Amino acid sequence: MVKKIAALNDISGFGKCSLSAAIPIISALGVQAVPMPTAVLSNQTCYDSYYMCDLTEQMDSMIDKWKELGFGFDGIYTGFVASTLQAEKILKFVKEFKKDGVIFVADPVMGDEGVIYPSFTEELCEKIKLIASEAEIITPNVTELGILAGESPDYVLKLEKDEFFLEKIHLLAKRLFNGNTKKVIITGIIYAEKGESEMFCNAIVDKDGIHFVKSHILHGSFSGTGDILASVISACAVQGIEVEKAVKLAADFIYKSVEDTLKYDTDKRDGVNFEKFMHMLTGAVK
Repeated sequence: MVKKIAALNDISGFGKCSLSAAIPIISALGVQAVPMPTAVLSNQTCYDSYYMCDLTEQMDSMIDKWKELGFGFDGIYTGFVASTLQAEKILKFVKEFKKDGVIFVADPVMGDEGVIYPSFTEELCEKIKLIASEAEIITPNVTELGILAGESPDYVLKLEKDEFFLEKIHLLAKRLFNGNTKKVIITGIIYAEKGESEMFCNAIVDKDGIHFVKSHILHGSFSGTGDILASVISACAVQGIEVEKAVKLAADFIYKSVEDTLKYDTDKRDGVNFEKFMHMLTGAVK
């Protein structure tokens, strides 16, 4: 039987992020992506304007119908959360469908580069912490790691200049192990060993310590790359692929997609050309 992941996120017409990225990427890795759209957008919110149809109020009806019909999942993946009410619906979903053996991956979207996103209130961030605390695997960036660990975003940003930066983010990540969480994957770390050029790193923290997956830096920041990484991690997790191998696969896939996108004069809000490299994902599943 093909395994199934419930993907709770919004979907945008333009801007390859959220469910627009998750559905094809999870599918390419041999897993059925079962979407629960939290909102439908004409285009993602980074553009100057957008139309949005909020589906938060419809989530209860979908949850109840899936429960009535006896549907179940091998994995759950959550990303962007738009409101405290939406967070409460997601927590209800997790309570109903996170049974034994179901792997939950949470991407705790809240901020970046030492700044909390404007629409994220303290109350909403607290709800996202609750969602993350239910997950086996969490994929925060450095800013989000600080928020989850109870520190201010600028505190973690200042750590990037610290000689013991990697050791300190390791300690922050260990604060998140609560009985549910088994792996914390810290994304988007820029770091250089003494005498070496800067590298792009994703750090994997688990009970055995901290491990790094490194790649060369490409100068370009594009929407949706975090969604791509979390989607790859989610599908690999239910397929039984080791986390370190999954992170390496995601990093290589994103690198090739960004490298190709940089050849063209495209809007960074459009996302990356991942369609050309889907074979990297289909080839990873035996």
